[in-house]
Amino acid sequence: MPEQVEAPARWLLRYSPPDRPVSRLVCLASAGGSVAVYHPWAAALAPDVEVCAVLPPGRGTRWREQPMTRMAPLVDALSAALCDGGRVPLVLFGHSLGGLIAYEVALRLQDRTDVDLRAVVVAAHRAPGIGSGSGSGTVDPGLVTDEQLLRFLEVAGGTPPDLLGDDELRRMVLTALRADFALDAGYRPATDAPVTVPLHVHGGSDDSLVPYADLAAWKAYAAGEFELRTHPGGHFFFTGAGRDAIIAALRPLLAGAGSRGPRP
Repeated sequence: MPEQVEAPARWLLRYSPPDRPVSRLVCLASAGGSVAVYHPWAAALAPDVEVCAVLPPGRGTRWREQPMTRMAPLVDALSAALCDGGRVPLVLFGHSLGGLIAYEVALRLQDRTDVDLRAVVVAAHRAPGIGSGSGSGTVDPGLVTDEQLLRFLEVAGGTPPDLLGDDELRRMVLTALRADFALDAGYRPATDAPVTVPLHVHGGSDDSLVPYADLAAWKAYAAGEFELRTHPGGHFFFTGAGRDAIIAALRPLLAGAGSRGPRP
């Protein structure tokens, strides 16, 4: 069973945590998305890898809390939670809007000495500064109707129909999605802010929300190692046939994180 740890690490939901992890994978969900998709990854990766999902206000067991609609406070709080976890080698994985958040967290963590960030993996998200971060095309999130949000979820895929068929669950999903759109719309990337750790970008070859050119534009945000891969599938390619490919791509990053010595 997942274990939710206390503040400030209450931001993290740990799946089957090992007693002495050699590396830690921190996963961030898409706009309005659920972290449940990452639960099976704990069994798919090595038993000494700790898999954590980010649980921001308004999500999961924190559904009673007010969702955050500004990038900086969210990233500051999450970065503090990750620093509280010690120097276990860390890899960030973010899908869609989660990829943008992972990038911003990396900028805050990469030069710190109390955290050991080794790599950032972005899936299905445009490079910063290209259009709307979530690819939604939203101009004013406050004016987005439930019907428009539901249409976005339909185009993006990945949301179980039975979840949207329940009135209460649908309301929770739309509340989270609307807050994420507001966060996305208000985001302004810093100029000339590269990631100094390895940056790996993945996308679906049939993703109508994030074209290949927008994935390739991430190269400008990598100060060092950069890798771009595409996989069969759409915006949620990694939950279907592409799941094994993503797991295979993560394994060497997490194994390498545990085998190297501390950074200077």
